Amino acid sequence: MNLELQTERLTLTPCTDGALLTYSTNGYKLGLHIGMYLEELKKDASALGWGVWLVIDKQTNNIIGDIGFKGKPDNEKSVEVGYGITSTEQNKGYATEALKSIIGWGI
Repeated sequence: MNLELQTERLTLTPCTDGALLTYSTNGYKLGLHIGMYLEELKKDASALGWGVWLVIDKQTNNIIGDIGFKGKPDNEKSVEVGYGITSTEQNKGYATEALKSIIGWGI
C-alpha cells in the first residue's frame, strides 16, 4: 500500500524501510522511535499510518522531521500525536501543515 499525503510544501509518507531509502536523511537524525515503529510494522502491517510519518520538503526531497500517531485510535476514537522538526526548519509552519494533513487522513 502506498500512502502518501500532499500539502502545499510537504509530502508525508508513513515511515517504512523503503521510504527511508527513497528520501534523503541529510540533516535528519533517526530517533529510537523510528526503529521501534519499523519493528512494530513487521509484526502488525495494519499499524501502517498509525505510527510515524516522515515529513519531506517537496523542494529538496529531504526528510525534515517526522510526525505521527502514537498507535491506533482507542475505544473513544482518540489518538495522541507527536512530532519533531529539524532545528533548521522549525518556526516555518511545517508541523502545523503536517498535523492538519494527518488528522484529515485519520478521521
